[in-house]
Amino acid sequence: MPSVSDFLLERMECAKIQHVFGVPGDYVLNFYKKLSDREKIDLVNCTDEAHAGFAANAYARIKGLGAVCVTYNVGALKIANSVACAYAERCPVVIISGSPGINERKEGMLLHHMVRSFGCQKDIFDNLTCASVVLDDPSTAGYKIDAAFEAMMYHKQPIYIELPRDIADKPIGYDVYRQGTPVSPKSDEQNFEEALT
Repeated sequence: MPSVSDFLLERMECAKIQHVFGVPGDYVLNFYKKLSDREKIDLVNCTDEAHAGFAANAYARIKGLGAVCVTYNVGALKIANSVACAYAERCPVVIISGSPGINERKEGMLLHHMVRSFGCQKDIFDNLTCASVVLDDPSTAGYKIDAAFEAMMYHKQPIYIELPRDIADKPIGYDVYRQGTPVSPKSDEQNFEEALT
């Protein structure tokens, strides 16, 4: 059974993502290693998260879809400007951010890069993306990934995927036959007909 990271990488390949811009950091290292080993995706290491964010935005404008991978808060907050720009200009960009593990959160540890609460970063990206998810449970991670990708393809805007470091390598528990897949919104037939004429 594939891990949550493997499933996310497979979905990225299915979406035809060929390049991911990023900066490694401790909360995203396991995923970053798998990403760098992937044959169908080239990892473009950047010197700064802001550079990675704007590179992914520009890439999305040219190629149709961009992706960026950063660490928790100190990395992800530096890409907020580029994500807001992508949202306003309808540029689909996949934002992957590592984060503290679920067990670390439950224990109430004070961890580096934390601002106010563990949910603070997602709250910010809720306002800058068409979908934002935290993959906090391997049994629901696959469905959340698919739902986010569906929203991105429909709205042509960025999505935010937060991957806790203790979930990244866990086996995915996504049973597409039991849980189903997200359904794409139906098109507005009247507007569709008007667009054709």
